[in-house]
Amino acid sequence: MPKKVESLRIIGGEFRSRRIYYPNDLNVRPSKDKVKEAVFSSLGDIAGTQFLDLYAGSGSFGLEAVSRGAYSTFVDNNPECVSCINDNRKLLGVNERSSVIGTNAEEAIKILSSQSLKFDYIYIDPPYTNAHYEKILAEISLYNILNKDGIIIIESDHPLNEEETIPYNVYKRKNFGFINLTYLKEN
Repeated sequence: MPKKVESLRIIGGEFRSRRIYYPNDLNVRPSKDKVKEAVFSSLGDIAGTQFLDLYAGSGSFGLEAVSRGAYSTFVDNNPECVSCINDNRKLLGVNERSSVIGTNAEEAIKILSSQSLKFDYIYIDPPYTNAHYEKILAEISLYNILNKDGIIIIESDHPLNEEETIPYNVYKRKNFGFINLTYLKEN
């Protein structure tokens, strides 16, 4: 399927206002600018950090992080999304400041752990209809890919309860209509 440029854009940093591609796939939900702005405003200065964009879709969150000075790793198992992310990396000229893993989140976490990679920020935005938050959080913990004092941000269609966030603690929540953000830290 062809990719198209729509209203998807980088909202801050080096590439502010640059338009990026997103997959022409009905299962991919581009994140709203107000959600991206809320996330990155709450994180502050992320220059020099490691950012993991799980279930990356178009890669807009990871590219936003790169625009603000972070190194981003993108994970998606949809070949169209991987192609789109690579097109966006090329469009912005950020191949050396980012990497892509084209597999499912669980397998990617194992790969990242085997490379001794750890992240300061992990953004998780799975398809709402197939979200297994407990499973992915357990994998992140088991394979120890979150840096000490690292932050996990989950985008979901409902407020996550405590059972869904084990073994992490909820320290902040934000709501944007049908979009919920949950911020987690280690216990």
